[in-house]
Amino acid sequence: MSASTWRPSWREYALLAIVAGIVAAAIGIGTIGPGYTDAYYYFNAGERLATGQGLTDPYVALTYLGAPDSLPAPSHTYWMPLASLLAALGGGSFWKAQIPFGLLWIGLALLAFWLGARLGGTRRHAWTAGLLAVACGYYAPYLVTTDTFAPFGFFGALCLLLIGIGRARGDWRAFAAAGALAGLAHLTRADGLLLIGVAILVALLPGAVGWRRRMLDALAGLAVYLLVMLPWFARNLAVIGAPLPVGGTATIWLRGYDEIVSYPPAMSATRFFEWGWGNILASRWEAFTNNLGTFVAVEGLIVLAPLIVIALVKRWRHPWLLPVWVYALALHLAMTFVFAYPGYRGGLFHSATALLPWWMVLGLLGLDDAIDWIAARRR
Repeated sequence: MSASTWRPSWREYALLAIVAGIVAAAIGIGTIGPGYTDAYYYFNAGERLATGQGLTDPYVALTYLGAPDSLPAPSHTYWMPLASLLAALGGGSFWKAQIPFGLLWIGLALLAFWLGARLGGTRRHAWTAGLLAVACGYYAPYLVTTDTFAPFGFFGALCLLLIGIGRARGDWRAFAAAGALAGLAHLTRADGLLLIGVAILVALLPGAVGWRRRMLDALAGLAVYLLVMLPWFARNLAVIGAPLPVGGTATIWLRGYDEIVSYPPAMSATRFFEWGWGNILASRWEAFTNNLGTFVAVEGLIVLAPLIVIALVKRWRHPWLLPVWVYALALHLAMTFVFAYPGYRGGLFHSATALLPWWMVLGLLGLDDAIDWIAARRR
């Protein structure tokens, strides 16, 4: 963390929130409807909930994995429910449904601003990080619509921060709050399960506190996560007989993305390995190259990508950054080698929003590092 003691005033936070709100409103007004499958699904389910039809689907959405025997059927047996719950606040109106997503986008920008002030220590770091999070490149058209980008980004990024604070302070309360946010992130996307795993791992790693305290930290995070998830587990047990749908894990065995809509579903481990190691390795190489492009172009806005790596390598031991790089590594590995096809076809794009404010700040710090390195070698 920078030695600077500069901290922004509430007026600066308010000004950035106004700027972010204007941008979000402009994009929201220009978005006349959900626009693509995921956003339509979350909005339609939210509309049915708002009009008294409950969490139900009148159709089979995207995949036949776990397809019901009749319709309407329980919804969200492939996707998670929180984006639809937020969309339901619009009462069936799309432009009203966009409001909570826009507010969460503003929250992401304010978090980047705060991180810039804390990790960079100057007004320059804070404002540049905040404005980069507002601009956000490829994410800009998606953060206001009825999809998981904004909620997962906000809950995930804040969860990573609280894990880092808990690690730095040895504070079980920070881990408990991180557990709550991991639960909200998991209710947004199935990938949110990674966050509670990161929280437990970081809590248990040897550090300044003894093993009993580390166990307390891990259990506090896990207990609150389970408390947040409990209503959803109970609902699923009542309607599908399991706490979580297992159909999504079948996408591990895809031999091509188009198979996600095959009927009847044909994904299985046996069929996957019959494909042959040449095809399996080629599919993982395809996922790797595409996900590398996602990191460079989408997450790193092209010019920031190498600077993010420079800053992270230099600061990887920082307790706030430990959960960030652990999550980033776990996410990219999972989306490349485990869920290869859904990973590079959108999974990584969605779940990397939890890294958005962190990457903006680290890009700036990496730029400072590069300039300092060059300046020290100039005549």
